[in-house]
Amino acid sequence: MSTSIFYSNKRVVVGAITALAFLLFLILVGIDRSDEVTAHTTTYFQRLKNMTSTNSQPSSEQWATMKAYLSEIESAVKGLRTPALSAATVPTGSMEDIMNRTLGFEKIFTISMPSRGDRRDNIAVQASLSNIDMEFVDGVPGDLVDKKSLPWTMDQEPAVVGCWRAHMDVLQMIVAENIQSALIFEDDADWDIGFRAQLKQLARGAKYLQKVDEDAVTRSPYGDSWDMLWLGHCGQFTMDSDKRRFVITEDPTVEPTVHRKYWLENPDMSTWDHPSNAVNDTRIIFRSSGGICTAGLAISLAGARKALFHMSLSPFNAPVDWGYDGLCKNKDTNALCISPYPAMIGVSRPIGPRSRSSDISVHEGYFEHPVSNRTSFSTRLNMKRLINGSRRFKNNYNEEIQLTREEIGAGVGHPEDLS
Repeated sequence: MSTSIFYSNKRVVVGAITALAFLLFLILVGIDRSDEVTAHTTTYFQRLKNMTSTNSQPSSEQWATMKAYLSEIESAVKGLRTPALSAATVPTGSMEDIMNRTLGFEKIFTISMPSRGDRRDNIAVQASLSNIDMEFVDGVPGDLVDKKSLPWTMDQEPAVVGCWRAHMDVLQMIVAENIQSALIFEDDADWDIGFRAQLKQLARGAKYLQKVDEDAVTRSPYGDSWDMLWLGHCGQFTMDSDKRRFVITEDPTVEPTVHRKYWLENPDMSTWDHPSNAVNDTRIIFRSSGGICTAGLAISLAGARKALFHMSLSPFNAPVDWGYDGLCKNKDTNALCISPYPAMIGVSRPIGPRSRSSDISVHEGYFEHPVSNRTSFSTRLNMKRLINGSRRFKNNYNEEIQLTREEIGAGVGHPEDLS
C-alpha cells in the first residue's frame, strides 16, 4: 500500500489501532459488551489485512466498507459503561463528583438493625428520591457480641456495645476492601433538599482547611488528607490552634437559632450571628477537635484505619461517638477532622411513640407530628412533595417559606482567618 493511501486514510488506520488498544483495556476490566467490540474489531483487522496483502491500491468501495466497520466499532465503544469506572464508585476528584449517586465518596453505608423495617423503608425512600445509592449494614444486638472480642476495659450496656460494633464492622469493611472514602449514615438520618449544594461548599471549605487550592487536582473532591468529615452531629469542639473558618453566608439550610438543639458548647458564632437576629443564616466549616452524635459522617481509608486502632485495638470504654471524639483529639493519630456548624445531616422522628426513635435509649411519650432536627428543608418532611414531583419545598419551621432546590442551595462560602 502506498504512503499516500495511509496518509489520506489516517482516520481508518488510527481508528483500528485505537479500537485494538481499547479492546485490550476492556478485556482487562471485564466489560460485558467487550465481545461485541471484539467481533467488530476482528472483522476490521481481517479486512484491513486482505486489503493490504496485495500491491494494488484498495478501491474506494473497500475503503468505504472499512470506514463503515470503524463506525460500528465506535458505536459499540460509545455504548460501554463499566461499574468499575463509574463516577458513582470511583470519584475523579472533580467537584462535579458530588453530583454523582455516592456524593463524591466511593461508597455510602447505612447502619440499620434488620428488625427495623420501618427505618429502612424511610431512609431507602429518602435516598431514592435524593438519587443516592447506599448499602445497608446490619446493626448488631449488643448481647450477641462475644465479650472476648471487646477492647480491653470496655464495660458498657449491651445497646451501646452493639452500636459500637456496628460502626467497627463498617470501618473493618472499608479497610479490608480498600475503600478510599465512605459516607456512613445511621438509619434515622435526614438531610436537606439542598444536600449536594451544601456538600459542594463543604468540599471548598475542606480544601481550604487542608491548604489545598480549590482548583487543585485531588483524588477526592473533598481533598486527600482528611480523615473524617463529621457532617451529622449534635455538638462539636473547634481546634484552638486553627482559627481558619470557611464561612457560608445567607444559607437557607441553616436552622434558626431558636431551633438549634446541640448538646455541647458549640463554635463561637458571634462574629456572624447576632442575638437580635432570629434567622442567623451563617454556617462555618472548621477543623474539629471532637464532638458527639453520629447521624452521618464520612471517613477516609486512612481515617478508618486510625479509628479501628483507636476504638478496637486499643483500650477503649465509651460510646462510639465519644470514640470518634477521642480520635479527633488524639495527637498520636494526628487525625484531621473537619466539620460544619450547624450540622449538614440531622435526624428525623416519625409520628407516634417516642420509643421508636432509638434502639439505644428509652424515650417516653409521643410525637404528634413528624419532626426533623438539624435540617431546614428536610427531605423526610418534604417526601410527599418529592414523590409528587413538586419543584417547591417547605421549610421545617415556617410553612409559608417554600423554595426551589436552587434557592435552597444558594449559600456560597468564603475563607476567613480569625487569628
